[in-house]
Amino acid sequence: AAFDSDNNKVGTHFFGVACLAVSRFEIVVASKQCDIVIYTCPSEAAVSLVAAIEKSKIKGGLNFTRCSLVFNRSVFVENYDILTLLEKVAYFSK
Repeated sequence: AAFDSDNNKVGTHFFGVACLAVSRFEIVVASKQCDIVIYTCPSEAAVSLVAAIEKSKIKGGLNFTRCSLVFNRSVFVENYDILTLLEKVAYFSK
């Protein structure tokens, strides 16, 4: 599932994946027994999801935002700064 706070995106499908309201995150994660989350949102949105992720049974996350996320319980998070990686590719592809 994909989640967004933009009402223009909620209810649409991206590559066959339904985009749901962020407010449904905990319900959907529990019903689908999700273990992993991928953050591809603005940093402010990712920080606001920390509490919801901690309440869920999420065990790991791939973070593409510019901020590091801190959890009170054990959630394995791999941080990737996409801009830094893009700069690296641009540098080495010259």
